[in-house]
Amino acid sequence: MSASAAVPTLDSLPTPPPGRTAWPWTEAPEPLPPRRADGSAWPRISIVTGSHNQDAYLEETLRSVLLQGYPNLEYIVIDGGSSDDSQRIIRRYARWLAYWEAQQDRGQAAALNSGFARATGAILGFLNSDDTYLPGALQRAAIEIDGRRKRDLLIGRCLFVDAAGRWLGNEHPSRAVSHRRLLAVWKGHTIPQPAAFFSRAAWRDAGPLLEETGAPWIDYGLFCRMTRRHRIHAVDQVFATYRLHPRSITVQSGGSAHEEILRISRSYWGPGWTRRHLALAASLAVHRCDRLGRARAVLRRALERRTEGRRWRGFGLLATAAVIAPDLACRLAIERCQASGLLRRLADLVAARHPRRADGRGEHTDPWPDGWVGPNLEMHLQAVGGERHLRIVGTAARPYLGAPLGLLVRVDGRAAGKARVGRDGPFAVEMTLPASVSPGRRCRVEIDASPYFVPDTILGNSDRRRLCWLMQTVDLRP
Repeated sequence: MSASAAVPTLDSLPTPPPGRTAWPWTEAPEPLPPRRADGSAWPRISIVTGSHNQDAYLEETLRSVLLQGYPNLEYIVIDGGSSDDSQRIIRRYARWLAYWEAQQDRGQAAALNSGFARATGAILGFLNSDDTYLPGALQRAAIEIDGRRKRDLLIGRCLFVDAAGRWLGNEHPSRAVSHRRLLAVWKGHTIPQPAAFFSRAAWRDAGPLLEETGAPWIDYGLFCRMTRRHRIHAVDQVFATYRLHPRSITVQSGGSAHEEILRISRSYWGPGWTRRHLALAASLAVHRCDRLGRARAVLRRALERRTEGRRWRGFGLLATAAVIAPDLACRLAIERCQASGLLRRLADLVAARHPRRADGRGEHTDPWPDGWVGPNLEMHLQAVGGERHLRIVGTAARPYLGAPLGLLVRVDGRAAGKARVGRDGPFAVEMTLPASVSPGRRCRVEIDASPYFVPDTILGNSDRRRLCWLMQTVDLRP
């Protein structure tokens, strides 16, 4: 799409396939005004997508970029000789692309480098053909990236989704706030690639993507080079989704991924006698002796296997994690119990004896800034008049909860109903109110949820909130 072309809208793009709803199929934000509030032009943003035999997900990727409503978008798609339906899908959207071509498959890095060679934007990014942007990502990138403020590398947050687009878990901010911390990748200091944008100056200093590093870690090497001269600017906004499915590069890399990314990291440590090299080597040695870290890694693999339907394999890995770190297994068992009776009192006793862990967050009754909700939610809704139903829309994290999500709802102190969300991913629940609501009335809505999980137990990310579900909307309806 050239800068002078009309901004794509739901009405102008091809009709979605049957059964596809919500973002980016039937919902999209309004296009941004042609110029910013101060009268200046929006900076051109160039996005490159490399495509190869991902026809099941490609159209969703294309629409998630085009429907950002961004007025100065340059979208480039390079297909590596796909043998499936990918090229037909690209042709359907070709009029909204700045450029696309089908070339011989020479690898992911070659396709992306070819696209970046044609890109003219001041801000750059790349999105794999099975990932998506979420609304507002490009607008935030345009606001945050600014060379005058030394903001040349921006990272947001990313949602993991499965093959069906169902949410698997929030990727915690990497906290890779420096080149040194990014090199300590074993501590989880990675950059979520779909949620990263960078300036042309940063690309000029760090690009192109290196062919010899091999997929899927070509982006890690790029960011290692980029952070040598440009600091990371992180924002707490979800920019993108990262899809995990059997054919994805990340999943297919299997057990080789860990050693490959360590090899790339070591290549940027510098000479063996330097202080940085010695400090990183010592940190890695300590990490490999880290009992809790190894147990958490096994635990995450167990949750992944259970999500894939491989329950016995998941149980085996859970048992292994319990052998490595029985205390971690005990914490997880307590958190997975529903909040009632003796088990609730035991959890409260643990929180009382470890106040730093509890951090007072179990009593939080408002949605957190990132949309997460704890065991108790309280909110007030303004009625127009005549509403008879309450609708709750959100996302359940079944792998992390370990059991169906239970919701108990009260409106103005009176029971409105219960709901059991058995599936993982997005859900919508509608309940009948105890009585119709008069105009102008403020209704007090209370939603008790169970069970909960603590991200730090599974991820070791110091996030000790008690979380139950990710809220999208709670509203009154006729």
